Amino acid sequence: MSTDQETRESGDWCQGLGGKLTGFGDWLSVTKREERQADGPERGGVGGWSRSRRDSSPAAQNDTMTGTGMADGINTFNENPLHLALKEWCAGPDAEFEVPLDGYIIDAIVDGVLIEVQTRNFTKMRSKLKKLVESHPVRLVHPVSYEKWIVRQDPEGNRLSRRKSPKRGRMEEVFRELVTFPQLMVERNFSLEVVLIQEEEIRVVDGKRRRRGRDFRRDERRLLKVLDSRLFMQPRDMAALIPDSVDEPFTTNDIANACNMPRFLAQKMAYCLREMGAIVPLARRKTGIRYTRSAENATGIAIGESSRYQPMGVAS
Repeated sequence: MSTDQETRESGDWCQGLGGKLTGFGDWLSVTKREERQADGPERGGVGGWSRSRRDSSPAAQNDTMTGTGMADGINTFNENPLHLALKEWCAGPDAEFEVPLDGYIIDAIVDGVLIEVQTRNFTKMRSKLKKLVESHPVRLVHPVSYEKWIVRQDPEGNRLSRRKSPKRGRMEEVFRELVTFPQLMVERNFSLEVVLIQEEEIRVVDGKRRRRGRDFRRDERRLLKVLDSRLFMQPRDMAALIPDSVDEPFTTNDIANACNMPRFLAQKMAYCLREMGAIVPLARRKTGIRYTRSAENATGIAIGESSRYQPMGVAS
């Protein structure tokens, strides 16, 4: 047999095999499609959609919460102990909890004031808060860990150790999160309550090596005690965190020295106060931007003037 004839026969054989494989693929595709149609939406989740294509709109989230992820309309499926304890502490026993409103689930409502507890990551709350303050008085409650005990335990829950962290928090640490939306302090319907707490941080030691050589994962935070809280209702309330001993004009370095805190935290503080109009930049020098306190920073209007609500634990 010549070489050309062998080549032609090999090509015909491959073409025939390719046609058979194509036919098998078409048959398999049709079979799978018929199986999905027969099985209905159960294979793809609610309404036939896969779990990875979940609708993230507020209305869709509320619809989901009224199902298996939520018991009797209460959004407590993934609520951590610290969030739950703070919610009960700041709202009191007579509050309405987990209330659907304007497409969202509100942590608590006390005398017409919407209470939202956020332990970290203000970014997740930005769109929700901006929408709610348009028509409702809203109070955001944020905890700062003044003292922390670290509890290490195995995956079965057996305690391995408990020690006190040498770090101590301070009220100004709220600016770490507030950089997300400092302008919200100008809104007449918005207020911020910062709570100094003692807490436990539970770490589960599972033997897996992580970044920086860590062998644990942070499991949850638990409230031990509320030490103090401070309510900020207007930009000038936050400007009061700058000590009177700081002469004008001042820089972030002056704030850091007067408050005995890191320069980077003073910079976050100055940025937030500037964005909400509590301080005004004057000029830039080699030592940094020079600021002065604003003479007209009371653009925020105290909410709840006719309300009886007062947060628990606020020092008089």
